[in-house]
Amino acid sequence: MAPPLSRTWTRCDIENLGVVTDVRTAAAILGISRSHAYDLINRGEFPFPVLAYGHRKKVPVAGILLHLGFAGDDDDDTTTRTEGL
Repeated sequence: MAPPLSRTWTRCDIENLGVVTDVRTAAAILGISRSHAYDLINRGEFPFPVLAYGHRKKVPVAGILLHLGFAGDDDDDTTTRTEGL
């Protein structure tokens, strides 16, 4: 089941994803569609690194946290909901 685009993601939620997550979840965190995320990845314009394993793509959670400004921030109650990039 795909994560809803309108969900509010907390830093804790994102950290609990583990080391990597899928493109669908990363797109939901950014507030963009999965297809738009893949378009950005294919153009080399995704805002953080994406790992490719054959045809599968995975997104490091650390890259998401850095992009959102959560890295090194001790406030676990910080939330994010973005409308596009």
